[in-house]
Amino acid sequence: MTETENVSRELLHELKSLKKSRRRKFFFKLIFIFIAIAVVGVLLGKKEAAFFKPHVALVQLKGVIGEDQDIEAAPVMEALQTALNNDLSVGVILEINSPGGSPVQSALIYDEIRSLRKKHVGKNIHCMVTDIAASGGYYVASACEKIFANRASLVGSIGVVLSGLYTFGFTKAMEHLGIERRMMTAGKHKSFLDPFSPVDKAEQDQIQAMLDNLHAEFIADVKNGRGTKLKNTDEIFTGLIWSGKKALELGLIDGFSSRTRIAKDQFNKTNIYDYTPKKNPFDEFVRLSGALSDSLKLIKKLTGS
Repeated sequence: MTETENVSRELLHELKSLKKSRRRKFFFKLIFIFIAIAVVGVLLGKKEAAFFKPHVALVQLKGVIGEDQDIEAAPVMEALQTALNNDLSVGVILEINSPGGSPVQSALIYDEIRSLRKKHVGKNIHCMVTDIAASGGYYVASACEKIFANRASLVGSIGVVLSGLYTFGFTKAMEHLGIERRMMTAGKHKSFLDPFSPVDKAEQDQIQAMLDNLHAEFIADVKNGRGTKLKNTDEIFTGLIWSGKKALELGLIDGFSSRTRIAKDQFNKTNIYDYTPKKNPFDEFVRLSGALSDSLKLIKKLTGS
C-alpha cells in the first residue's frame, strides 16, 4: 500500500468521523428544539385553557393614553365588552400603569366603563394600580367599582395642563436677534398661543377658561365615580399626586392588593384570562415574519445548508 493510499484512507476515516459527529450534534439540537416547542405549547395550552372555564378577565392599560399612543380608547373598550360578554367571565380586573394623556381618550374609556357596569350588573370592574395612575390614568380608574393599589403606587394628579411649544415665549429673544415676525392670518385670533407673538390677555383668559372647564368636568366625573369615598378636601383636585398610603387616606383608593389577591378576594377565583388588546394584525404579521425568518436561519445553520 502506497503512502498516498494510506493518506487517502486516513482522510476518508476522518471525514466519516466528522460526519457522524455532525449527525450527533444535529440530532441533539433537533431534540432540544422539539422540547422547547413542546414546552411553549404546554404553556400556551394552559393560558388558553383558562378561557374555557370560569375566570376573572384581565385588561391591562400600560403607558400614555391617546390616539396612536400606548393606550387607545377603541381597543380597550372592545376588550372590556368582549370580557364582560363572555358567560364564563365573573368580572374584570383593569390593571393600570399610566401617567395619563389625552382627556378625550380617557373620557371615552371612563364613559364605557360606567356604561358597562350598568349593563352587566353583578360583574364588577375593579382597578389595580401598579406603578402609577395619574391624571387620565386615574380618570379611567375612578370609573371602576373599587380601586386597589400598592403602598408605593403613585395616585392622583387630578388636573389639566396645556404644554408644548406654544407655552413658551420667544418675543424678547427675537428682539435681541433682530428677527421680525411676518405671519398672516384670516381670523382675529387664528394665531393665538403663537410663541413668536406677544401675549394677548383676552386669548390667555379664554384658554384658562377652557382649562378650568375641562378640570371641572374631570372633578365631576371623579366625584361621580368615587362618591362619598372621597374625603372632603380641596387638595385632592389641585393636581398633586400621592403614594398609596396617602391616597387611601384621601379616599382615592379602596385598599392595597395585587392582581391575584383581587381575583381571589373580590371574585373568589384564581383563574385569570388576559383580554388585553394586542397589536394590530400588520404589526403581528411583521413580528411573526421576523420570527419565521430567524427560525429558517436557525434550521439552515443546523443542517449546514
